[in-house]
Amino acid sequence: MRGYRFAVRAIVTVTLVMAADLPRQSLRADDVAQPVAIIAPAEALEMTPEREAAALKFAELHHEELVDLLGRLRMMNPVEYQNAIRDLYQSSERLARMKERSVDRYELELSIWKIDSRSHLLVARLAAEENATLRDELRSLLSRKRELRAGIIELERARIVTRLDRLDRDLAELRTNDEAAVDLDMQRLLKAARGRTKPKEPTRVDGAAGARESTRTATTRSPRGKAAATGDAQTEN
Repeated sequence: MRGYRFAVRAIVTVTLVMAADLPRQSLRADDVAQPVAIIAPAEALEMTPEREAAALKFAELHHEELVDLLGRLRMMNPVEYQNAIRDLYQSSERLARMKERSVDRYELELSIWKIDSRSHLLVARLAAEENATLRDELRSLLSRKRELRAGIIELERARIVTRLDRLDRDLAELRTNDEAAVDLDMQRLLKAARGRTKPKEPTRVDGAAGARESTRTATTRSPRGKAAATGDAQTEN
């Protein structure tokens, strides 16, 4: 699954790491002040110190053994280390987005991530040296992974069933009282159309009163008319 490639990349050299006489360099989220200089492909996600720290923090929380391996990988192969950190960061971001959508799905996916990460370590060690205990652990992890994947499918099935129930209700509503529903839709459309096109009625005024009002309005608009109107008002007073 996309997002789990970092484990494969880190494990590619694990047998060499185990065989090499190199000191352990366990990285933590605050151990990235001196980033490794890497020329990444143009389309690759740019790895900033903040993203590297977030990736290492994710590993600390969910697979601490991987942090030790990454520390040794950083010394042996900086390019693969950066690739591993990039994929680890992308996995953490994908899971974070999933948590926002569905906590139940997130818990299942995170458990699968842990199993995949641990399984890749076990496979690398078994490739270097046969060990019955590690083989039994790997079998147990793979069995648990199948259970988790079944849980994801059950969640997805429940989501689809809920969606289908809603679609069935909508379909039944559309097929019930078809003629009456069409009549109602038509009435609504016509009522809305009449409301938009109905002209406004002008204000009706009595003939004599209207003539007097028109004359007064025309008179008061001119300076002479305004003066006359003022005089009339004073005379009346």
